Amino acid sequence: MEDRRPDKAFEILKTSSQAIQDDCQHFGNLVAAKLRKFSEDVITNLESDIMGLFVKANRGFYNLPSTCNYFLPEQMPATHQTSNSAPETSHLSSQCSSYATTPFEPP
Repeated sequence: MEDRRPDKAFEILKTSSQAIQDDCQHFGNLVAAKLRKFSEDVITNLESDIMGLFVKANRGFYNLPSTCNYFLPEQMPATHQTSNSAPETSHLSSQCSSYATTPFEPP
């Protein structure tokens, strides 16, 4: 009986070498190249954040109509800032949410 393993191995190699080369593949390569510049701890955190985006997408978060609320920095809600943070240079900020249905109103 003839051994078919080399033929099967060749078919697997041939199939894997014909990977789809589209924008998604190119973007994945870009993300991989950027990830390689960070430490293992940072990579782990970034991977977790990226996977969180996929979880949101799977739940339909990005399929909802989005609304953006624009307001001046003095109207922005309080956020955590360290003493080393640079001052805000933009005069217009955006707060976009797929769940927001009313404009932001300062307290």
